Amino acid sequence: MQIMAGRRDLFEHTMQAGHSAAWEGRWAEALKAYQAAVTEFPDDGGALNALGMAYLEQNLLKEALTVYQRAAAKTPGDPVAPEKCGEILSRLGRNREAGQAFLYVAELHLKRQDVAKAVTNLARSVKATPDNLGARSRLALALERAGKPQAAALEFIQVARLFQQAADPDHHHRGVGEQI
Repeated sequence: MQIMAGRRDLFEHTMQAGHSAAWEGRWAEALKAYQAAVTEFPDDGGALNALGMAYLEQNLLKEALTVYQRAAAKTPGDPVAPEKCGEILSRLGRNREAGQAFLYVAELHLKRQDVAKAVTNLARSVKATPDNLGARSRLALALERAGKPQAAALEFIQVARLFQQAADPDHHHRGVGEQI
């Protein structure tokens, strides 16, 4: 069984209609156009990202997340869709998943030698999951690499705090003046 490719002319027309509507802030119209484009070419990363943005602009977070997850799967190595997933997961209160998404995006940016974007996403990961030792360690190292020694030092202090808590889980339960 051969899978039929969509009609390129219809795809391009609906994408252009979607872009025009989006540019003018007519998101319901853009959404319909992008849905039509994705119907023609379901695996097109650009169309999926555009559809995700249209859902997001209409505050349809779960639909946007589903589409962006599909886009991320279809465009490995591209940080756009997984970063949007992290943003949506944060808005949905799914902080652990958001932290992991931002950590993944940071790694993609590090592979591209874009330390500034990696730092931004590592900071988002740490904000979503403050006790994530791996994210904090990576953030400290990235800040150091970015030439921000004071910010790096503060993160290294947080890493040390997490190590101390891991080594002595009862430490934060003790009162002032109690013996160790």
